[in-house]
Parts: sequence; C-alpha cells; structure tokens
Amino acid sequence: MNITLLINFEKILEFFKEFTNENVILIIAMAIILPFIEALVPMLPLIAIISFSIASLGSIYGSVMGSVLGILLSILGSSIGMFSVFILIRDLIGNWFREKTKNKEKIVKAIEWMENRSNSFMILFLSNPYIPTSIFNYAMALTGYSVKKYLVIVLISRTICITLLGVLGIVFNVGDDLTAIVWVFVTYIVVYIIIWLIKKLFIIKKDKIGTK
Repeated sequence: MNITLLINFEKILEFFKEFTNENVILIIAMAIILPFIEALVPMLPLIAIISFSIASLGSIYGSVMGSVLGILLSILGSSIGMFSVFILIRDLIGNWFREKTKNKEKIVKAIEWMENRSNSFMILFLSNPYIPTSIFNYAMALTGYSVKKYLVIVLISRTICITLLGVLGIVFNVGDDLTAIVWVFVTYIVVYIIIWLIKKLFIIKKDKIGTK
C-alpha cells in the first residue's frame, strides 16, 4: 500500500475520532460505515479501520466489550459492503457481460471456473486478508453465481478475516508493528489447515456411511 495514502488515511481516522468525541451513536455508525466504504474502495487499510472501531468503542465500553463490538460491527459493515457491490454489479451489468462474452472461449471458461469453485475454497480465498478480495468480488458479480450462496460465503469469510485481523491486531499490535503481520499470515495458514482437515474427515465419514 502507498505509504502516503496510509498516512493520510490515519489522519482521516484521527479526525473521525475527534468528531465522534465518544458519542456512542456516531461511533457505532462509523464502525459500520468505514468497513462498508473499504469494501467499495479496496485500497483502504482494513486493519486501521478495525483498530479505529475497537479503540473508539473501547474508550466507552472497556477493552473487552469494545473489542467484541468493534469486530462485530466491522463484520456487519464489511459484509453489507461486499454483498452490495456484488448485487449492484450483478444486476446492472452481469447479464449483459455474459451475453456479450458468450462466444469468447477464455472468458466463458473463466466464468465457469469461478462458478464451479467449492464453498470451502470461496470462504478460504475471501477470508485471506492479503488477497485483493474486492477485485474477486467484482469478478464473481459478473458470473451467474447463486445470490443466497454468495451471501453465506461473504458472511463467513468476513467473520474469519475481520476476527483474525481484530484479535491479532490487539495481541500483536499489527497496526503499529509491521513485522507482526507475519502472525496474521501464520494464523491464517493454521485456520486453512484446520478447515481442510475437517472437510477431509467429513468426506471420509460420509464415504464410510455410504458403504454401509
């Protein structure tokens, strides 16, 4: 991320912090609105937004409750933002795009590849904090992917991603110590392995039941 952009955005967050001035309604509104905007403008630093919400709510409700509320409201705002973008692009240009490109083999194959990804792949991909998920979100909106299915995937993936960033941001000060970002990546890998193992065990159990 551009350092100048990050510094300027930090100043904007400081302005919002002074503007809200411990007003509960305003802080809650900003805790939802800022992640919503980040879903529309992917270059904004999500970790800084989450840290802002946690710190602002923590000054009123205490560190534990403030952290929980900050994470939950960030999940809500980010999920609404991502799903809104998906619906908007899908309804405005999705059908038109697929109709225009139906004779272009490479694009059709790319769309089919995205449509045929498993739920676990989509969740793990979208929950990775270092992948430009907004771009992938735009691309998925151009496919014929199920709306209800995508809503569930967005809710689960945003919960994993933001909880991960929020908790590790508190424990390791990810927002202040850039070397601690490694812990975010390591934890994500661990979560990925756990989900993969659960999926494998479920498949094995299902196969055993099917052979009886």
